[in-house]
Amino acid sequence: MNTKRKADKLNIATIVLIVTTLVTVLWTFSKVDSRGVANAKWIAENKSLPVVVAKIEEKLDSFGKRFDRFLDKMDRFMESR
Repeated sequence: MNTKRKADKLNIATIVLIVTTLVTVLWTFSKVDSRGVANAKWIAENKSLPVVVAKIEEKLDSFGKRFDRFLDKMDRFMESR
């Protein structure tokens, strides 16, 4: 009598699935690593980035002040009506 179950065997589909999953995981990790290296290189090449960010912050502060003045004028206009 054959008491060995069919589930005890490791068939070719299971092996292909495991190998495919392993290759996919390794490929994903390598892409993440290469993106990190590319980002580090880009940051190193763009040393003027803090200057650009500071200029943008200055312009945003100026815009915020102008917008506040505009809102004050609109409030006074609406109160005068």
